[in-house]
Amino acid sequence: MYDSILKLELPEKVEMVGFADDIVTTTLGDTMDEVNMSTEWTGKTTGEWLTDSMLQMAHQKTEVVIVTNRRQPITTQICMGGHTITSKRHLKYLGVVVDDRLGFNRHIDYISKKAAKVQTAFSRLMPNTFGPRSSKRRLLANVTTSILRHGGEIWWQTTKKRRNWKLLNGIHRRSAIGVASAYRTISFEAICVISGM
Repeated sequence: MYDSILKLELPEKVEMVGFADDIVTTTLGDTMDEVNMSTEWTGKTTGEWLTDSMLQMAHQKTEVVIVTNRRQPITTQICMGGHTITSKRHLKYLGVVVDDRLGFNRHIDYISKKAAKVQTAFSRLMPNTFGPRSSKRRLLANVTTSILRHGGEIWWQTTKKRRNWKLLNGIHRRSAIGVASAYRTISFEAICVISGM
């Protein structure tokens, strides 16, 4: 029933994609007036479809990001269903933080903090001496690795930046040290080989 929302007739430069009940529309335009008009029309059409289907749009969860290559960030306000939505510099969709430059630095910061918390919790469960075998440690460390890799197909190119590469490798290194029960002075390459990570 819900799939038919993806078949709505939209303006030419508007595309809608969805996963479960989360929907994203992308609107291309040469001017902000064109983008605003197409976006508001899409919101109105989507809102009408939801009302006809006895559903409601969560306006408090609706977010707008203007992706541009201009130096100065662009802000706008979109009116949908009597609510005014002000654009932000970034938003989170399906666990990936998308910013207005598509640089994904904010996403790297977000997953690094999240993975570091998980890694710290696991290190409290598994002291560096004694505790579970390395196979069980590796299983738990893979949780951290999966957090670091989430959505990697989208943001992997940002790892070419030294700052991001070092941030991700630092967390991965601590997880590998926990698996192998090694000293902190071991090199990154060596601990990855020893831990099988």
